[in-house]
Amino acid sequence: TAILFGGDEIQHYHQAIAVIVADTFEQARAAAALVKVDYAEEQGSYDLAEAMGSAVKPKDAGGAPPDTAVGDFEGAFKSAEVTLDETYTTPDQSHSMMEPHASIAA
Repeated sequence: TAILFGGDEIQHYHQAIAVIVADTFEQARAAAALVKVDYAEEQGSYDLAEAMGSAVKPKDAGGAPPDTAVGDFEGAFKSAEVTLDETYTTPDQSHSMMEPHASIAA
């Protein structure tokens, strides 16, 4: 589960670690410039193929079982006249935000 507001551990780039409340944009920027952060750097894990060995199966997905497979795949695969056993990958993708990461309080 991704934590949206960082504390002792930062899980992802651009994870929020502080909130600034001010009357004007200029005051908010000035206050944000005063925030000093000191975290110990740790080695990240970025290779999905390398991390597959440590993956865990979720207990449930919002109340539904995590596996939705039906039937005997292994048996059908072995007895099929033609089989393909391939791995397909896609390049890294980055999301583009459609909303600003900010809040306005009145």
